Amino acid sequence: MKKIAIFVLTVFIVNFTKAQVLLNGEKNDIKEYNALCWQIPEAIYNSKNEKLIITDKYSFETNTLKNNILTSAYIKSPWQTNGVGNVKLAARLNGSGAKTRGVVFSYAFFDANSKNEDLTSDFTTFYEYSFTNMSSTNIVNISSTLPMAIKSTSQPYKIRISFIGVDGEGTIIFDDVEVSGTYASDPSNSCFPVKTNEERDREDIDKDKVANKYDSYPNDPIKAFNNVYPEKENGTIMFEDLWPSMGDYDFNDLVVGYRFNIVTDAENNIVEINYEITPRAIGAGFNNGFGFMLNRIEYDKIYSVEGLKTEAKWLNLNKNGTEADQKIATIIAFTSAADFLKGPGGSTGVNVDPKASYVKPQTIYFTVKFRDENGKAPNGLVSMKDFKIEDFNPFAIINQNRETEIHLPGYEPTAKANQKMFGTFDDNSKEDNYYKTKNNLPWALNIPAEIPYSSEKTDFIKSYVYFAEWALSNGEKYQDWYENNEKYRNNDALYIVK
Repeated sequence: MKKIAIFVLTVFIVNFTKAQVLLNGEKNDIKEYNALCWQIPEAIYNSKNEKLIITDKYSFETNTLKNNILTSAYIKSPWQTNGVGNVKLAARLNGSGAKTRGVVFSYAFFDANSKNEDLTSDFTTFYEYSFTNMSSTNIVNISSTLPMAIKSTSQPYKIRISFIGVDGEGTIIFDDVEVSGTYASDPSNSCFPVKTNEERDREDIDKDKVANKYDSYPNDPIKAFNNVYPEKENGTIMFEDLWPSMGDYDFNDLVVGYRFNIVTDAENNIVEINYEITPRAIGAGFNNGFGFMLNRIEYDKIYSVEGLKTEAKWLNLNKNGTEADQKIATIIAFTSAADFLKGPGGSTGVNVDPKASYVKPQTIYFTVKFRDENGKAPNGLVSMKDFKIEDFNPFAIINQNRETEIHLPGYEPTAKANQKMFGTFDDNSKEDNYYKTKNNLPWALNIPAEIPYSSEKTDFIKSYVYFAEWALSNGEKYQDWYENNEKYRNNDALYIVK
């Protein structure tokens, strides 16, 4: 009667750095064998022959051995590395009429291109043992030093122990298999070798030709790189909203924090831009909105704007979410700062008076997508080389009047701005050099850091000591005027959140 194969395994490996892999037959559960990556074919089964058990209650036994084929009755170890030591097992014979019985040790390396099912190279024999007395049932301890080829190597290898014989009904009983080396199989990945950090770094899971190490989106073939600005913290945009008049020049009429991430593909084309916009302060009597142009990017290059819920009587949008009647892509982040920063005074006086309660700002998250759900750009790709950080052109919309815009100094307005307002009162705008006074003083500031702003009715020039010299020099002097330096700042004039 054919013997039923029962695979029994106990592997005492908890710490993968332990240089020993053990196999014995004490537990009658095939799942343990599968889980810990030993390979044992049906020619090996679990024996309860009490007279011939080698240790404890069970030992392994081969089927009848009638040929010398190495791939008939065998066991293969899990993948291992750093082989320093021996291969050992205890064995004995059972049965009669045998002419030869033996044990053969072989090794093979991992080969990702191998045609073998378990991705091994061809096995190389390094030790053979022959039983000299075919009638003896004495226990023999079979041992061999691991070959030089696999000593201390980080390349994964397997050890195969083959049981061979010719004629008769004899079998081989064995137990207590020990293979020196570091366990390197990954049971969670079909028992393939555990990958080194270097191997993982070289991999390209999503096949976008960017190695995992450098790919911010290793599982997404469309996305590859993040380009975050500002890199370490939110930037700060501040407006003085009485343009074209100078006003009280405290630059806290609208204070907006911002940060964005330009996501690009393997060829550095823009996939999407993720924005975080945070109204931080309202120091104005006006109800102001906020938006930005993407200079040099035409509106139809945008596939969609997702995450914004902006509404106002003066706001009209294209189907893709950009502002209508604008050739250049224009996005309105919010139409009223008061919708996201509600204070006891309505739209005025929020987070500008140190004596008043602080209102925690609400951040607005949204995404400007340049590709559809399949990663295609309906109206052509936009490369990062065609879009620079300075193409971010933010502006305030003053008191719900869509024609009144305030931009950063030198930045052009949108097509909806009232051109008649330029050059009036304190404004000295000229073509290609907008929103400056005769002395180069601006009405808006963009700082690539999260800085404090002036308290209400406090002249900004008093808050930041070298700001005026920076502005009057057209940005040549004191380019770090906003830095947290006690010589640069007058903290008594600043609104500082405590």
